[in-house]
Amino acid sequence: MRYITVKVTCEEELVEAITIASEAKKDCLCFIEVILHKDDTSKELLEWGSRVSAANSRPPNHD
Repeated sequence: MRYITVKVTCEEELVEAITIASEAKKDCLCFIEVILHKDDTSKELLEWGSRVSAANSRPPNHD
């Protein structure tokens, strides 16, 4: 199996990686890792992430 992996740290790199994955390497499995600062997001997404984290830390509900 052929694959490529790419790490990106800015929008320009992401655009380039998507272009490569969808054109030149479209027959490969492509992993694009996006490196972001933990607070580089909207307030709403941060709040949602906190709620998801809280829900995931609860013990399982076995009905």
